[in-house]
Amino acid sequence: MKRDITSIITALLAIFLASCTNFSQNTSPKEISIRGFAQKGQLVKGSQITAFALTDRGVATGDSYPANISDDLGSFALDISTEAPLLELRTEGYYFNEVTGSISEAPMYLEAIAPSESSNMNVNLLTTLVKPRIKHLLADGMAYNEAVAKAQQELLLALGVEADLLQDFSSVDLMGSEEGDAALLAYACIIQQDRTTGEVVTLVQAVASELENEGQLSQNTVETIIANRAAVKPFAVARNIARFYTDKGIDQKTLSPFYRYIDDRYDSDFIIDTFEESTTPSLAPDLNYYAVEASYDIISTSDFVVECDDEFVTIEKRHLLGDFYTVYIHVAENEGSEVRSTEILFKSKSGNLLASKKFSQGANLQIIELQIGEGSRTALTIEEFNHPSFAPNDQVGVNDMVVDIDVQNPNLGIVKLPRSSSYFFSFPAGCIAKDGHIARVAVNIPAEITASTPIPYYAGLEEYAGFSIPNPAQVKLNPAVALLGFRPKGFDHVAYLIISGNGADDYMSGDFSYVPDKNSLAHFPNLNPEVKKGNGKSMKLSYQDSNGVFWATLPPIDFNSGLTLTLYNSGGEVIKSIKIENPLSLKAGALMTLTINNN
Repeated sequence: MKRDITSIITALLAIFLASCTNFSQNTSPKEISIRGFAQKGQLVKGSQITAFALTDRGVATGDSYPANISDDLGSFALDISTEAPLLELRTEGYYFNEVTGSISEAPMYLEAIAPSESSNMNVNLLTTLVKPRIKHLLADGMAYNEAVAKAQQELLLALGVEADLLQDFSSVDLMGSEEGDAALLAYACIIQQDRTTGEVVTLVQAVASELENEGQLSQNTVETIIANRAAVKPFAVARNIARFYTDKGIDQKTLSPFYRYIDDRYDSDFIIDTFEESTTPSLAPDLNYYAVEASYDIISTSDFVVECDDEFVTIEKRHLLGDFYTVYIHVAENEGSEVRSTEILFKSKSGNLLASKKFSQGANLQIIELQIGEGSRTALTIEEFNHPSFAPNDQVGVNDMVVDIDVQNPNLGIVKLPRSSSYFFSFPAGCIAKDGHIARVAVNIPAEITASTPIPYYAGLEEYAGFSIPNPAQVKLNPAVALLGFRPKGFDHVAYLIISGNGADDYMSGDFSYVPDKNSLAHFPNLNPEVKKGNGKSMKLSYQDSNGVFWATLPPIDFNSGLTLTLYNSGGEVIKSIKIENPLSLKAGALMTLTINNN
């Protein structure tokens, strides 16, 4: 019995050896040359690729053929000699991350199965996902072409992709412009978004493993794949890819419409994907006259034009690649004092309106907040004199204009002015003027002071030493004269006073030119502070307030020899003449009252 078993084993071994001899005699090695790309993003130069020989049932024969990725596009070339009908291609290396625009922080494995007679074969994310499923179907006896078609259709069905639109996975190319190329890039971005390389590898392996046995994916797995879909920014991806091509010196001007697989909101022929509009500083809309800079990232399936009829608008359109464009808009600063608007039109080449954008600019005005009374010398607020504070319908003189004041309260008013490097304010309008320089004023002091004589207020505002005028700006109006009061005591029926200086060059009235605020000389050291005096030697004080005080408005000058006062009755007769020999120094905003005793 033992001899019979030995005979049987010997016979079987002879048959096996004969069949092997017959296989070797009838099968000869084939010279194979395969070219392709390894892409997740593109694997970088120096990454490895290995071809493993397989039987027609997907079983490894033990033969392998290593090579390297030859450039940063993931290019490889395999020139081998093999008898195997199938090859399993396996790559390992770092890759260009199209979502971040940088090289991956860890290596990635990609796989594919190809017939040995192939001349072109790409290894990518899609081929990696279906490779285990193809090998499973081959092991069950299915022919290669049928196994590949079935595995690909099962994956696309699970992902909700229309299978008829796509070519074989091994021919899709991240740099191509076909539907399959678009699907590959889209899912490469979706799977990559907000994931590390390690997390991407783990997810790809889990999906491939689940698909392998049943050819299906659970709803939970599909949701995991597309979890970050909404976060993918197609234009950012396109910009990263364009920069990648530029850095590598690639004259690549095509890009697939991968955005259509990202989200339904991209299912349109013209999309303004993202935009930026800036104007500074932030002011009220009717006063924001500053230049506007805007940029629009646009996805359009066909070329288009951008139009605007206004000369103050500059338009630049740049084609990034594929369906991706950026339009830059520059609206020049509004130099006019009127509000203006413009409209940008996006049109198809045939003239159809695709979209429009409107811009409005405020008038180029300077806002000035005028303060008076509160914060000034409130002691000058004498009710009987005109304009100690703001009132409705008040006006202010500004440079050579008379401007209405928007009165907020008695101490605060707002004016809107054409832009200038300096402003001179006179309140009430016309009572005081600039004399050659913003810090120097010219005022006409009347020879007779009556109840209608205003107290003139003054302010200056200008750019100096590199400091520009803020907008809005605050200005405090200060009195440009001194107020000197005389209270007669012990006299009957004083009707008016006449005052005069004791010095030969002491003038009381006429045109005076001076610096009302000596502190302003710190900004203007070359300004002559001397007073240019008027031509009136005396002043008549016709107004007496309820307290019996006669008031004089005087320029800020010194009466070194004192003053002489002459009191008159209503008949024009002199009641008394009094000489005050003490020096008298007056500053703008000063308030002084002298009592005149009849003794």
